[in-house]
Amino acid sequence: MSARTGLLKALDSILGPALCAALSRAQRAPEARTLRDFPGGRVLVVRPGGIGDAVLLLPALRALRRAAPDSPVDVLCESRNAPVLELSGLADRVLRADAAPLATLRALRPGRYAAVLDTEQFHRFSAVLAARTRAPLRVGFNVAPARRGIYTHAVHYDLQGPEDVQFGRILAAALGAPAVALPPREES
Repeated sequence: MSARTGLLKALDSILGPALCAALSRAQRAPEARTLRDFPGGRVLVVRPGGIGDAVLLLPALRALRRAAPDSPVDVLCESRNAPVLELSGLADRVLRADAAPLATLRALRPGRYAAVLDTEQFHRFSAVLAARTRAPLRVGFNVAPARRGIYTHAVHYDLQGPEDVQFGRILAAALGAPAVALPPREES
């Protein structure tokens, strides 16, 4: 872990709860709108973490591309998993949050995104960044109580479930669907 990543994780644990609490009060109540209500709207997918989680996100990104083919997709990640996302060709733009935190904040300006799909389970800064966009559709896991009020759609996270299935739940909620068919896993 780089020193910058370590600093961001420390700030997340120190400042994250207070920021989430303040932003939760500022957000509107949960809504019934879905990604289908914003045809062609830009989508931000937030995926901090390691390479394994980035790889497990790829089926959900493929399904997102099929479900919203006209929507540009940006992925916000850490530098360590950016090559996986760039090589997949599933993102129009890959933003490296840890490489340029201030530039990332500028890129996430209000009004740029129609939807944010936050696939982070536990850290709070991903929710803070989702709130920063003021996207009308913000979907994330309901694991941390401080984060719940930031999302328009809070999704159950199964601690024992496969990660790719969890990411599929985020996409299903964004689409207003009971489930999303992800490509089958290849067995080796």
